[in-house]
Amino acid sequence: MNTMGRALLETFRYTNASFEWAVDDLDRERLLHRTRGGRGPSIFWHLGHVLHYRVIALRRLGAAIEGPYGEMFAEEASAEGAGYPSLDELRARWIEVHAELERALAATPDDALEATYRLPDGRESSRTLLAALAFYAWHEAMHMGGVTTIRVELGAPSLAERAFGRR
Repeated sequence: MNTMGRALLETFRYTNASFEWAVDDLDRERLLHRTRGGRGPSIFWHLGHVLHYRVIALRRLGAAIEGPYGEMFAEEASAEGAGYPSLDELRARWIEVHAELERALAATPDDALEATYRLPDGRESSRTLLAALAFYAWHEAMHMGGVTTIRVELGAPSLAERAFGRR
């Protein structure tokens, strides 16, 4: 495996492991709890949003992949989770997309990561593929922080507490 891809993959793996820590002790009602007086995102939306952007990252890596939920998790959190898939379905799609991300990053040489890439409209990006993927990894970490905030608001252990066996 390439050096830069390996480093990125380790970051994506932390988010992958965090999925189960985020959901396995909460029921659907708590997973759909929205912050900011019911106007903000839920844990379920955060995870769907991360999955949505993982698909975009895969496209940047050249994968011909469609997002499993279209634009459902792109920007706005759906009111009360209307139309959201089941947790089992989201988990299955998460596992599939992560496995594809593992394969794609392993197959991408460092020189390709250091090059710019084509945007969906055909223009050349001013950023390198590595910079775009680093952004996606940061974006995931930010959303997992949102998940932790909601978990703590609900009285559940944070993701760090779950990861390190505290509480």
